[in-house]
Formats: sequence, C-alpha cells, structure tokens
Amino acid sequence: MLARPSQATAEGLPKNRISSADLLVVDDRLGDIACLIDAMFLAAGSIEEPRNCNALQALSMQANKDIASLRDRIEDLRELLK
Repeated sequence: MLARPSQATAEGLPKNRISSADLLVVDDRLGDIACLIDAMFLAAGSIEEPRNCNALQALSMQANKDIASLRDRIEDLRELLK
C-alpha cells in the first residue's frame, strides 16, 4: 500500500486510485485491531470493580461492531473494483 499520495504520484500512479490489494491491507489491519480489542474484553473480566469492567467490555463490544461494519464496507468496495 502506498504511504502517501505524493509517493503514488512519484511512482506514476493516480494519487486517488485505490486497489483491491490496498483494501485487503486495511482489512488485515482491522482484523489485527479486532484481536487486540478481544484481548481487552477478556482482560476487562479481571477488573475487580464491576462498573469499570462492564464499561470496558461494553466499549470493546461497540468497537468490534464498528470494525465489523468497516470490514463489510471494505468488502463492498472490493466488489465495486472488480
């Protein structure tokens, strides 16, 4: 994946072009983030204060929903690129 639009321009590519491979990289990174959030959810179970535990678990559940939505959108965009 190209780091910056100027890098894309320097390599002779249109600076606003997104490839299916770029989207796969984003999807992979979202998967990595989801794994970290799952670990946070599990770690929250060891917090002794129930209110803090519940808040952290609720936050991680919402983050996972948002990531799932982004991953669905990425799949939609990949279909458009075909």
